[in-house]
Amino acid sequence: MKQAAPNQDNLRISKILAYIHKNFADPISVSDIAREAGISERECLRRFQKTIQLPPIQYLLKYRVMRGAELLLANPAASISEIGTLCSFDSQSHFAKMFKRFYNCTPREYRKRNL
Repeated sequence: MKQAAPNQDNLRISKILAYIHKNFADPISVSDIAREAGISERECLRRFQKTIQLPPIQYLLKYRVMRGAELLLANPAASISEIGTLCSFDSQSHFAKMFKRFYNCTPREYRKRNL
């Protein structure tokens, strides 16, 4: 009986991650994530933190920045503002600020170093 809980947790977390990865470019709230997993917001926050060691919205932000980094290199003709918009950032400055937090450089510097 004790094995059912971890498996259920793993299934929920997998479902949550798939939902975030599929919908990262859309506005997503904790309630959306919890609804997808079929649990309360509080339970979602607790289980996600326990498993991933990040709150779900922080993970979403990190995932958006990582996808932005991939898109910067995959689409060198696209502007940084366009990439930020594709990753659901409301402004180029917000994208650049979050990008710098995770990569310690601006999107422009990242692109220049890696292309």
